[in-house]
Amino acid sequence: MLPYFEDKFEVRLPQVLPPMDGRVLFYHYGPAIESLVVEFENANSPFVILEEDMNQARSLRDRGFNVVLGNLAADPSVLAPAAQARAVVTNSNDHANATCTLLAREYGFTGPLFALANDPLYRAPMVQIGATEVFTPAHVLGAALASRASHRISPPAEGMHLLGARVGMAEFGCAPTVRWPASGWVTCACASAMAWR
Repeated sequence: MLPYFEDKFEVRLPQVLPPMDGRVLFYHYGPAIESLVVEFENANSPFVILEEDMNQARSLRDRGFNVVLGNLAADPSVLAPAAQARAVVTNSNDHANATCTLLAREYGFTGPLFALANDPLYRAPMVQIGATEVFTPAHVLGAALASRASHRISPPAEGMHLLGARVGMAEFGCAPTVRWPASGWVTCACASAMAWR
């Protein structure tokens, strides 16, 4: 009986994006953007989270976030107001991120679009279809670990570059660390990363 009353009296989740002028749109909430969302909240910077999972959307609403429940596969027009957004950040699986990127650009969004990719092979195609930058969180973690380890091993990692005020890139070349004469194998220390500051 209680679930019946909860359904009847629960505040409905919005299913249409509000006016997006000056707001950042986060597509799908997850651990990779959690700290970024908290920073936006602490800075009183307006944002909206477009979430496809109803339970996650309810949880976000209960935490006080501005969240919209929408499914791009079922209703792509939910993304139409995003054309006026200050920026778009996609954080779903690689295929859903590609769909969101294509739709945002198709609806006229011309601002920065940042995508998080699970597979580094999606970085170049995502940029080709409209992403401004594509980040692979696993590579960021790998670069952080490599930079920590580089102080303890020789030679130290080199190749840090600053790309504008908010994006930095580190690329560490492969250098043999151990050679196995019997097999001819060489182990290498490699990593590359980009981080949105």
